[in-house]
Parts: sequence; structure tokens; C-alpha cells
Amino acid sequence: MNAGSRLAIGTTALAIVASALIGGARIAAADSAQAAAGASFSVLSGRCSAARDNYGTFRVYFYQRGRYDVFNRFNYQLAGPGLRNKNNVEIWIRERHSRAVLHHWKSKDNVHRGHGGIPLNWRVPRKENVVVVVKFTFDRRGWDPSCADVTATV
Repeated sequence: MNAGSRLAIGTTALAIVASALIGGARIAAADSAQAAAGASFSVLSGRCSAARDNYGTFRVYFYQRGRYDVFNRFNYQLAGPGLRNKNNVEIWIRERHSRAVLHHWKSKDNVHRGHGGIPLNWRVPRKENVVVVVKFTFDRRGWDPSCADVTATV
């Protein structure tokens, strides 16, 4: 597993980031309006590599609102040779020490290669030390390789 990274972006740059094409999907206007009301806007990112030269990358966007971190967007990319059309992506937000799962989403067996993303509306109390875990399973002829990555602690 690779250690994920975290990028903090000031609210003055929020409009630029919100209007930019990020990971193949735009942040919804409602999400950027919610983020603007918060104190900061941040990105967690990661990448993992699997057997047979397949790899996945991701970004998870969140902002602070009151006593909460609000995770509002998950973008991903699946790449490498031989990918078919039944890939899987899974994301968890879990407590760092206890590993208790606070939020979870699993795609259907229908993710295509390339970029994708989903909106989130996951609130986590800021007092929690959480990590984001993302797992990719690559649809290949024969066996399906997979990989996962864990981000830095929020």
C-alpha cells in the first residue's frame, strides 16, 4: 500500500478548483457552495498498483463545517492493459485506531476503465481520526487482480 497524500486549499482558491475539471468529473455547484461556507477545502489522494500492470488512482474531497468534516466527492481512475467493463471500486471512511467503519460505498459490477466519480454527503465528527481506504478490483480475462490504498489521517 502507498501512503496517501493530503492537499489543503484555501477558500480563496475554491472557485478555481470547483470550476476545474477534476479526475474527469466536475464538482457540483451545490457542493462548492457548501464548501465555501466552511473554513477550508481539502483533498486526499492515493494510488495503488495491482498484478498484470493495472492501477487505480483516486481523490476524495472534503471541507470543514462546524464540528464536522464533510466528504462531498470521490473521483477515481482505473487504468492498465486488458481491462474489461465489470471493474469494481470500493471506498470506506474508518476510524484510524479502532478501524470502525463510519461510511462505505461499493460500486456495482459495472465500472468501465478510465475516469469516474460519485457525489458523497458523508459527515464525520472532526474529533475522530479517520482514514479513507479505497480498493480497486480489475476485471480481466481469467483472474481479477486488486489493490488498495489508505490515505493519511484526517
